[in-house]
Amino acid sequence: MRVADLREFDGSGALITVAGDVTVHEAVRTMAASSIGAVLILDDQDKVRGIFTERDLMTKVVGKELDPKTTRVLDVMTTGVKTVRVDDAAVDCLELMAAGRFRHLPVVDADDHPIGMLSQRDFVATTLPKALALTTQTARATVSKRYQPFAIGASVLAYTLVIVLAVRLFT
Repeated sequence: MRVADLREFDGSGALITVAGDVTVHEAVRTMAASSIGAVLILDDQDKVRGIFTERDLMTKVVGKELDPKTTRVLDVMTTGVKTVRVDDAAVDCLELMAAGRFRHLPVVDADDHPIGMLSQRDFVATTLPKALALTTQTARATVSKRYQPFAIGASVLAYTLVIVLAVRLFT
């Protein structure tokens, strides 16, 4: 599976960026309005200069008691940002995020211009339904065949207990 195959990533959504000279307060308002956890800061050539995340807010602003209304994003953003391309393997991206202990990963085109942002939520949205379906299939194939009499007996017992409790509570 490639980045382009992730359910939540289609590369067509508006990429949210802020200028480096905006205040942290303004950046956080932008993030809140867009329901996102990170914004990119671009350089003069529209390439990734840095990223400002919820973690940056907590550790570099709140944790150091800086004033968000006067602190510039440029002064607290994360630099040296790793990027990936749409044809990169999704599992490699997830491993990169895990190894680097970050949750957001910009996706860039062949000219290194950002075209989207991956988050760990994108991986969950893609893989969770598949994992649940596989778990359900496995459970049906194994549990229902091996433990069908037990499951029927447990269901009858549970139903009986509910009826007995209901009768006692309401009489």
